Amino acid sequence: MQHIKIRTPQFLPDKLQPWFAMTELAFAQSKIHDEQTKFAITVNALDARAATAPEDAILRPPEERLYAAVKTVLLTRMRKALNQDIRQVLKEEAIGDRTPSAFWKHLRGIVNAEELSDATLKHIWLDQLSSMVKAALVTRKKDNMQNLLEIACKVHATIGNPQKGLHGSL
Repeated sequence: MQHIKIRTPQFLPDKLQPWFAMTELAFAQSKIHDEQTKFAITVNALDARAATAPEDAILRPPEERLYAAVKTVLLTRMRKALNQDIRQVLKEEAIGDRTPSAFWKHLRGIVNAEELSDATLKHIWLDQLSSMVKAALVTRKKDNMQNLLEIACKVHATIGNPQKGLHGSL
């Protein structure tokens, strides 16, 4: 068996189409055309989360078109997983007893900025805040997210502490 040197790009689970395009360019530059070799290189490049998506294609690969099969499975299943994450953020997540900042971090832990923009996630986040916190933020549309988080947490802490009342220091 011949040892092949190839430099594959870092795996980009949120950008699978460009990642596959770059990987296929690396295959072409290295003159790799064999499906089994492409399959092995691709599977070895996956991170732990992504490797679970095509688990059956990895453990029981088809006899032909191994690379094409794992590519199709990855693209299909990773897209479904992303759609499920976005649906979860849109329909299932609630602030509960979290601070506004903790809730933002929680939402960002489910979907990253590549999957859902800050502007879109900000609307979802704002919908979950109390009316008092929203009122404090309404005039701050041009503030960056960090400033909004700080203001929201200060208002939230004041409202949540009956000793301070509504006239506590912000």
